[in-house]
Amino acid sequence: MQLLLILIEIRKIPSNRTFKSVFSRRCLPPAICKRNFKPTHVKQVFGDRGEIYGYRNLRIDIYYLANSAKCYVDTKYTSMANPAEYPTPDDILAKLSPWLPDDYKTNINDFMVKLYTERRFQMFGAVVERVQIYNPTDEASYKYIFTCPANDDPLFKQFHVRFQRMTVWFFKEIKLDNVQDPNWIYLYVYEERKNKMKEVESLNPVGFISIYKYFHYPNRVRARIMQLFVIPPCQGMGIGSHLLRNAYREVASLDDVVDITVLEPNVTFTRVRDFLDCHLLMEFPEFDSNNVHQGFSESMFQVANREYKLNRRQVRRAYEILRLSYIECNVLDPNYTIIWGEVVNRLKNPFVVILKVD
Repeated sequence: MQLLLILIEIRKIPSNRTFKSVFSRRCLPPAICKRNFKPTHVKQVFGDRGEIYGYRNLRIDIYYLANSAKCYVDTKYTSMANPAEYPTPDDILAKLSPWLPDDYKTNINDFMVKLYTERRFQMFGAVVERVQIYNPTDEASYKYIFTCPANDDPLFKQFHVRFQRMTVWFFKEIKLDNVQDPNWIYLYVYEERKNKMKEVESLNPVGFISIYKYFHYPNRVRARIMQLFVIPPCQGMGIGSHLLRNAYREVASLDDVVDITVLEPNVTFTRVRDFLDCHLLMEFPEFDSNNVHQGFSESMFQVANREYKLNRRQVRRAYEILRLSYIECNVLDPNYTIIWGEVVNRLKNPFVVILKVD
């Protein structure tokens, strides 16, 4: 029987901080782990400098059960500073506890009980898409299942609280969701793993997207994407774009939604979003080469907003990208000058002051 776990190895030297996946009890020692990856941010946990004071050869291993995200913390060090001679060493568990599941274990035997009673096939929500994707990290192809859980399911709420806390290692700053708020929309993606006999042996969550429904005056809703997370071994495979596409579909099915926005998108998310939006909009005649070269029109916004709830600014951005992509590689093409002028005027508009002369 194979069981997937995610292990976080934290050391004082930032370059040695790594995340690892374990496939069986025999692989619990970090040196044997096959899937490994490094955290990118530790500021919220260990401060701006990302240091832990008072320990020599410190090593912290955090194991996550693949399906339930329950975890075990293993702390090792060769010596600790004497409080009588030096400042008191940092309380490691006190720093970690806010970002770990409430029922995390520090005893390996207690954790093994959780491991062998793990519900390896638990999956929350109705399935909205299934897709087969090759994972270059594992050099294997897996089926990825996208679901839309009901946010009133108490078991799902408990699970999401555990899984979301893992994201603290990959974002500069996160705010944990208040899962009791009914305005949240979640979509999850599960990786289906099979054994050598081609039998499904586990369904492991590898990412999610969260959307919050904000009030929009007078009686409508503005959906805002708050977080999109995919574990590093599954990044760069198109899973993020599939999550975003399914989020568009889910939001578009709601009658009271005005549009969809994003909370502080980073460069990676913006690139995925731009690619997906352009790919989706190219399917409509309003965004073919002939119409795009006629300039931006209200009909472009209307069709994009009707089908995918895209906001006006994002539709305009996709239009500009598509217009550039439709231009042939010819420096004498007048469309270069036209699109340049449109972009300049768009950037100037927020700073134009209209003076009223009496």
